[in-house]
This record gives sequence, structure tokens and C-alpha cells, in this order.
Amino acid sequence: MNIAIFISKFYPEFSGVSQRIIELYEQIHSKRKIKVDVYCGGYESNFSHSYKHKFFSIKKLNDFSNSKFKILKIFFNIINFIQIFFFIKKNKYDFVHIIGSNNITSSA
Repeated sequence: MNIAIFISKFYPEFSGVSQRIIELYEQIHSKRKIKVDVYCGGYESNFSHSYKHKFFSIKKLNDFSNSKFKILKIFFNIINFIQIFFFIKKNKYDFVHIIGSNNITSSA
């Protein structure tokens, strides 16, 4: 099963919700073979990068929601929307789980 999670913040940034999501999907992973891709924003860094945590493939997307420049926020929101559209289309997920509220989850 191929699963996409769109969440406002994820490990290593502290978020109680992300900790519960990790525990939930670990329980599911112990019973079924699943592949989980996580797409998240966050405040520690504004730039995209990818990393792994346990069996999660995590892609942090640009998050300029705290920028003072409105045009910059609009530009990056459009870019995130297009990226997320192609992530979902390319990977053909069986299940899409959206958690939280920020520009990443709104785009999903």
C-alpha cells in the first residue's frame, strides 16, 4: 500500500501530532507492508530537502508562510501547489492523509 501524508510539521521538529502519526503508522507497518511518503513544511529551515526516519521517506517543502513579503508567499504557495499536484499524480497513492493547516496541507 502506497500512502502519502501531508502535514504541517514533522520529525525532527517537535509536533505532538507528528509523534502520534509516527506511532499510528508504525502499528500499521507491523501488520501490513506499507510505503509512506511524508510531505511537510516547518519553521526550522525554509528550503526543500529530503531525509528518512525509520520507514518514512520525508520531503520538506519550501515554507515561506512567515515571510513579510506577500508576493514571495504567493509565489511559493503556487510552486508548492504545482509540486504537490505532480507528486500525487506521479506516485499514484492508495491513500492520502492530510493533517494540520498550513500552505502545504491546503495545497494537498
